Amino acid sequence: MAKPHRRLSPSVGALAFAGDDAGVAIWKVIAARLEIL
Repeated sequence: MAKPHRRLSPSVGALAFAGDDAGVAIWKVIAARLEIL
């Protein structure tokens, strides 16, 4: 789910990747709960 952020600084890119990872983790939790329902 990583998007190219070549114009951003490495620190901002790292934050963006961390945000993507968190979003994917949250989505997986939501998907798991939907499967249970």
